[in-house]
Amino acid sequence: MFASNLDNIIKKAGFSSSESFSTFLSEQFSYNISKESITKYRNGTRTPDPKFIEIVLKATGEDASALFGGQQSNIKFVPIVGSASCGIPLPNSYQDIENKAFCKSEIWHSDLYAIIANGDSMIPEIDDGDEVICDPKADILSGDIVHYQINDESAIKVFFKDENIGVIEFVPFNQNGDFKTLKFRIDDDSVYIKMSKVIAINKSKMNNRQARLKAINRI
Repeated sequence: MFASNLDNIIKKAGFSSSESFSTFLSEQFSYNISKESITKYRNGTRTPDPKFIEIVLKATGEDASALFGGQQSNIKFVPIVGSASCGIPLPNSYQDIENKAFCKSEIWHSDLYAIIANGDSMIPEIDDGDEVICDPKADILSGDIVHYQINDESAIKVFFKDENIGVIEFVPFNQNGDFKTLKFRIDDDSVYIKMSKVIAINKSKMNNRQARLKAINRI
């Protein structure tokens, strides 16, 4: 059923061939996939990964029911609720509240949410523009990446807790220039910190290329 549904929505969207659909995904979504792979997905000889499914739904304007019908899907969709700085903490500026990110069904629950990363202080793990899946119910330990909110500021960094001196820190991977570690006393009641653990990252193909160029000092 999935393969025939996929074939139908590609045709419905106006693409006469797998090649034309492959070109469209590359040009409009920076998602590179061969026409041969798309054909195998359409005839049911290969199972697509969740990222391809997410891109297809965005590209065709369909929802998951158009692909899966009553079948159980191996992906779930998570609301994108805002943006978070990977750099200097900034107010949430994300506007497209109708958008959604995907995650695997085995990690999904109804409290998950997603945010869009802004900045490059968490490269190479998180690039500017990546979709970051957060779990507000997960236990947080030193070394976990977290999305934290302090007042109206929203940012992503590595969490560290030093019980010996009573301090918690939020540490960026890249500590250059303006990318600084934030420190707070554990017993400081004047600061309210809300945290969620980062449990998955949906990478942007385009941003991965940008990160590699930065790594070799070409941009």
